[in-house]
Amino acid sequence: MKSIRSSLLRSAALLAAALFAVLAISLSLAVKSAGTGTYTVYADEDYYSETTHFATESAFDSYLKASSGTAAFSEATESLGNNTEFTSATAQSMWVCETEDENGVVNESRLLSKAEVEEIENGDASIKLLSSGETEIGSDTESYYKLTIVLEVLHNTSNGYYTVTGTASWDKIVSSSSKKSAEENYEDYIGLTWGGNGAFKALSYSASGTYYNGKSATMTRCISDTYNGYVWQFYEKSGFLGKELENATVTANISLIGAEQGKETNAKLTYIHTYGTLESGFTVSLSSNGSLSAGLTMSSSENAWQIQVDVSGIPY
Repeated sequence: MKSIRSSLLRSAALLAAALFAVLAISLSLAVKSAGTGTYTVYADEDYYSETTHFATESAFDSYLKASSGTAAFSEATESLGNNTEFTSATAQSMWVCETEDENGVVNESRLLSKAEVEEIENGDASIKLLSSGETEIGSDTESYYKLTIVLEVLHNTSNGYYTVTGTASWDKIVSSSSKKSAEENYEDYIGLTWGGNGAFKALSYSASGTYYNGKSATMTRCISDTYNGYVWQFYEKSGFLGKELENATVTANISLIGAEQGKETNAKLTYIHTYGTLESGFTVSLSSNGSLSAGLTMSSSENAWQIQVDVSGIPY
């Protein structure tokens, strides 16, 4: 019965991928398929992003091997052993511009459009690139980064629980040598959540982070909900004149409680970036969303923005 259910789930995932591709095209989104149910969506709405949905483990493994900043993610999943089967995975990349004043204080952070990314990559004449992806504008300096978030769900065949692993990685090429970029005084947040309307309970969880100077980030758990998810906060930079975050990895092992209901839910990875002076009383909260994955909400979007990816097809 388990093999039949797995086959049905894979068939449903492939059909959903095909339907989504058709829908995406109708919404003027560029879609590139790998021919195996794995496809990439190139979206340029509020900001430009490249989101790849992996339908097979081999396609996802190939992505990890070819991508920088995913070593910690690979180690986390490999440590689970051979008693796991691939459910699904999603990776999303976007590009960030941060503007610093003459004192090195970040006064703006925003996600770039496709046109802006192409201008920077092509070395447009109107943009004077400095070392480490920086641009000089009057007394201000702009720094550019590539941010990638990845989420994978594995099913443990020996005990039945699901392992949900997510990472956030800042591109090393752009950020490794700048001394002014990133904010050592403001914290970012990373959240790992799931749905099921209370059908899943977390058995264990972990979080770790590494800066480009090799130092470990202190990951402080600020929200804990056994039936919906966890959120951690950390500094994006390892102190004054330190280095930026290379990656943050979070994991939760969740188990179905009670009998299966013949339904499906999703898991979600959310990254919140803060900069500048936040409003007094700034908070991040977790809101349950019934059968769908719980979401993260900021009390204010001033000097802060958030991104997220999700993985569907988790039966309960």
